[in-house]
Amino acid sequence: MIKKTTIKLDIEINEDNTSSKEIEYKNYSKNRDNVEDMLTYKNLIKYDAEGKKFYNTETFNKIKKTHDLVDELVGNSSNKDEWKILEYKNHILEKDYTQIYDNIKLDINYEIIKNIEDKKYLVNK
Repeated sequence: MIKKTTIKLDIEINEDNTSSKEIEYKNYSKNRDNVEDMLTYKNLIKYDAEGKKFYNTETFNKIKKTHDLVDELVGNSSNKDEWKILEYKNHILEKDYTQIYDNIKLDINYEIIKNIEDKKYLVNK
């Protein structure tokens, strides 16, 4: 079995003191039967010149791939109330719906993301 987790953090500060922060979390696994599971989660936050959050969007893309099938679930949320969900089978849209935000549980380590958001892992020297 192969398993890999990657976390990426991009922070951008502009000349007008506006800023943005993007967190990307990826999980990948492949078992002995060559079934691949991939999950990508992104959170983009933008701040105004006073440091107040004015934009916050989350997306995820979950793919399960076998030798003859690709299942894909794509979600987008900009309000933390609901997810806009698209489900694909072999790249053909099967379902389009919304889901209550807290009803979607992704296989990610939310503690790491919260600590990054709280800047507990970042040290400004």
